[in-house]
Amino acid sequence: MNKVVSLLSNLEILLTQQALMNMSETDPAKRKAAEKHRTTRYISA
Repeated sequence: MNKVVSLLSNLEILLTQQALMNMSETDPAKRKAAEKHRTTRYISA
């Protein structure tokens, strides 16, 4: 069970990073917010 959860967490982080790369070209403010969100999610996970 823990393996599945950590796998999903890693996948979510990868997808978020990909989304950040896409967004960074369009809106720096959104990117900053997403980075903050990703960091808090990562810490809580």
